[in-house]
This record gives sequence, structure tokens and C-alpha cells, in this order.
Amino acid sequence: MLQFISGKEIADTKEQDHLARVQNLKKQGIMPKLAILQTISSSVIDTYVRVKKTYAEKVGIQVQHYNVSPEEVEQCINSLNSDDSVHGIIIQLPLHEELDQKKILDLVGKKKDVDGLASGSGFVPPTVQSILWLMEKYVPDVKTKKVALVGKGRLVGAPLEKQLLKQGITPRVFIKEDSLETLCYYDVIVSATGVPNLLNNSHIQPQAYVFDAGTAEENGAIRGDVSDELYTRDDIAITPTKGGVGILTVRALFENVLRAVEEC
Repeated sequence: MLQFISGKEIADTKEQDHLARVQNLKKQGIMPKLAILQTISSSVIDTYVRVKKTYAEKVGIQVQHYNVSPEEVEQCINSLNSDDSVHGIIIQLPLHEELDQKKILDLVGKKKDVDGLASGSGFVPPTVQSILWLMEKYVPDVKTKKVALVGKGRLVGAPLEKQLLKQGITPRVFIKEDSLETLCYYDVIVSATGVPNLLNNSHIQPQAYVFDAGTAEENGAIRGDVSDELYTRDDIAITPTKGGVGILTVRALFENVLRAVEEC
């Protein structure tokens, strides 16, 4: 029987923890606050922002949402960096095409960079943390397994490789242009390329653990990296199309927000 690597149980536990921590902070007169900067709009991007705002409201964290032009971004970030009432800042990606992503991300103050994307950030990026939580729960003795990462992007692949190395796990890193036939020799596969249907049955060996962290917009919907045929298998464990990495990514983001409040 197909085993789903579900994030729901972890998500529920994190949500209860966040509720308790926010209540404790408010008793001390502290209102946790997150600022979200958005430079372009699409149905998918707007959905991402809405999900964050909905979760924040549920646990009692305040969100300030800014729709800004490319000309306003730097001034807005600088203002938020100096605002002591704001504990976390995220730059909603993708950015407007006129903007230099690395430059903009690196403007966010290190103590407020709750997305963990600025150079030298002390925070683990939320998607990376989500995958680590799932691995800890679902993959027994992961240090003894052969781990492959597909994609070495700044948002997931590169920081995940760094975190795994810290845990004593040395993954093999593939990029989407590589020949992927040898993926079938790996026990744990994490894909984060944003290429729909990149991975199919030929890439996944029996008893493998598959984590789909890819996100792409296709006909107004969000798609992962794995093809539908993998969900017909009864000999692998895989993150579901909903309720896997994504549901935990929001929790991991607000875990960072609360950490930023508690450590400031």
C-alpha cells in the first residue's frame, strides 16, 4: 500500500505550540509581527500570501502586507529593518523582473530574515525545515541511507544540502539538466526544481522515500516535480500533493518568526 509522508500530524503539533507561545508573548506585552513584501501578483502568488495570513490570524500573529513597486522595495525594506515592532520580514517570490533577487533578499536584516534567504542568515529556510521534520519522522536511520537532491536552488536545494551535511548526511546533488537515470539507486529523493513531471517511475526504486518540494504554476494551479504515475505505486513512500511539505512550510516560517521575537 502506498504510504503518504504526511505533514498533518506535525503541523497540528506545531500549531498548538505556536498558539501557546504567542499567548505567552502577549501576556508580556509583546505582539509578534511579520511583514510581507510583494512586487507582482498572480493567482498562485496571491494564494501563497493568503495562506500565510490565514495561519497568522489563527495563531494570533499580526501580518503587515505591502504591495510595492520595484522603485519602492529598497526603501520599504530599510524602513521595516528599523521598525522595532516588526520581528520578521519576507520577500514574496518571485520578484518583479526588474529586480535583482539576491540583492533584494540580502537587504533584509539578518535578525528579521525569517525566510532564511539572505546571505549569512541564521534561520533555516521554511521549506528546508519542513523536509527535515518529515525526514526525522518518516525515514528511519536516514544517515545510513543514500540520499539524492534534485535541484540546487537558493530556496531549497542548496540550503538543504548544507543542513544535511551538518547532520552527517552527504547527499548526491543533481540538477535538472543532469541525466537522472541513476536516481533509481537512491533510497531518499528530494526534488525541488519547479519542473512538472520531472520524476517518473523509472527514477524511483521500490521502498524509496520521495519528497516533492517543487512548485510551478501550470494553468493557474500549483504543480510539483513528480508525475501522477508515482501515486499509483504501492511500494514507495511519497509526500501527497496536498498536506505534505507545503502544510509544514507555513508552520516553519512562523516558527522562525517566533524565534525572532524570542531572541530579539
